[in-house]
Amino acid sequence: MAKKNWLERFLTPDPDRAERRSPDKFAAFRWANSAMTQDPVRDISTTGVYILTEERWPIDSLVSVTLQRDGHLEVIPERRITAHARVARHGSQGMGLAFVTPKDPDALEWKNLLDRLVRETPHQDMESLVRLAEALAFLSIVCPNGAKELADLLRGGLSSHKVGVAARIVLYAQSQIATIAEIGAMKVPPALVHRVLATGTVNDEDWLHQLWAGLIVSSCSPDGKDESNLHFIELFAQLTPVPTRIFTVVSAIASKFVSDKGVVTARPLACKLEEIMAAAGSRGAQIERELQRLTELGLIEKKTPGAPSAIPSREVFITPSSVGLELFARCNGHLGPVKDFYTLEQVRSAPTV
Repeated sequence: MAKKNWLERFLTPDPDRAERRSPDKFAAFRWANSAMTQDPVRDISTTGVYILTEERWPIDSLVSVTLQRDGHLEVIPERRITAHARVARHGSQGMGLAFVTPKDPDALEWKNLLDRLVRETPHQDMESLVRLAEALAFLSIVCPNGAKELADLLRGGLSSHKVGVAARIVLYAQSQIATIAEIGAMKVPPALVHRVLATGTVNDEDWLHQLWAGLIVSSCSPDGKDESNLHFIELFAQLTPVPTRIFTVVSAIASKFVSDKGVVTARPLACKLEEIMAAAGSRGAQIERELQRLTELGLIEKKTPGAPSAIPSREVFITPSSVGLELFARCNGHLGPVKDFYTLEQVRSAPTV
């Protein structure tokens, strides 16, 4: 017989009744707005929990909560529980949450994956545990049939550190999606999420994690079957941090216009090598190699102005390509036509000759 967790033990011996009890010094931990929140638990039963908080999340919205005695993370798994819950009601002191019990096979797969990761991942603090739980709860909504495909990656393909990085990327994606659509209205193919997390967790730089998150967002569609973003994910995967810095800077500041064919195009951007080196945090010889790499990938065009052969030019003209501009938009989580991503001041009709 499986060992009971603390919640089951606390609520026994009357399993037939959802008796609501008032535990002493219990708290609900949740990831919200890029930070962990800790709210006191007023009462709890096998069906739900009432938390004391000034927040009022929308009725029927889904949340992930970790429940245990307040204070530091309980090292023993049986002394804490992580559950999905639905906001059932608002009260004068807080909110009532109803536990969501998975019934369909896909939901059970996600719950089992969460349970295994909670047991197997050596968390150092409560924040890492809550962040992971919230990330998996979000994936279970936007990628409902992806638990099996992602289980091997999250359990065996990534180290515990990289699992934490993966959670960070997913939560960035959650924040971006929340600004453009209702969570659950958009879906993403599991294969694309797998590729993003397998590649995006290699580096520890936070600004790169946000760009990888943007690629998850721009992979979303109403039915979750659009895999057209895979080309851009594979293209971005070939970039290391230095060329990525160059690529993002020139894509952001270059002047754009819409060509006669309706394609967003950039004008050549005059850049001094010293400025590029400062922005990318690199040296001259490496900058030349990275510019060449970006050119080979078709993300930029580079031209050096004419100069006396004895005096090497310290200025180059860099033109982000149409593909590069689209990749930049998708890395920022843009859905829809590329021209809609850039502001009206940047996008304008091509000048007539």
